[in-house]
Amino acid sequence: MPCLPLDGRRQALQPSIRGRRPACHGDPSQRGAAAGQVSAGLLGLVPHGRIIRNMGTHRTRALPPPTQMLRTTGHDWAVRLLRAAVAEGRVAHAYLVTGPDGVGKRHLARYLSAMLQCASDAPPCGVCGACLRIAQDVHPDVNVVAPDEGHIKIDQVRAVQHELSLSPYEGRLRIAVFLDFDTATPEAANALLKTLEEPPARDVLILTATDPSLLLPTVVSRCQNLPLR
Repeated sequence: MPCLPLDGRRQALQPSIRGRRPACHGDPSQRGAAAGQVSAGLLGLVPHGRIIRNMGTHRTRALPPPTQMLRTTGHDWAVRLLRAAVAEGRVAHAYLVTGPDGVGKRHLARYLSAMLQCASDAPPCGVCGACLRIAQDVHPDVNVVAPDEGHIKIDQVRAVQHELSLSPYEGRLRIAVFLDFDTATPEAANALLKTLEEPPARDVLILTATDPSLLLPTVVSRCQNLPLR
């Protein structure tokens, strides 16, 4: 599986950004909201902010404090594996986090996102701007896609593919998190497969799934698997 070289490429991954930028240049969290509002609005991406809202259902839930959201309990083997990959510059282009509901799949996806974007020597530090924005789902370079009316749809995948084609706004790379990808329609799964087969150099995909048997075998084979129990 191809790996994303982090060491030695920090200059290329710093925000000497090309491409579209959000219009807001004030508070970092406001910039993050501006960066995400276009793609998040109607395509089922999780909007930036302290409230998570799934398109169609408009269910909301308050988020715990950021410092709690980046703590890990259990799954030490997975944390050690990811820490070693980041430290050694062996980050895979795609990860598949599987396990039953409530086991911590989304938490591990957020934790990995913070490790990849955190600028400290021991990421994630949990206190820098990148960590806090990821913990609150307001980082402009981390897109989180949730099922829309029970399914991840092709329009959602295409919207993320467009985001991934842009240079990072403030982070080292762009990250896309697909929650419950085992709910993806066949069209959406095949569309994402093209990105998995030819991953851009500065992108990392993180998929979560409760039942990996519902995924295309070619999707599974192109991800590094992290089965949680």
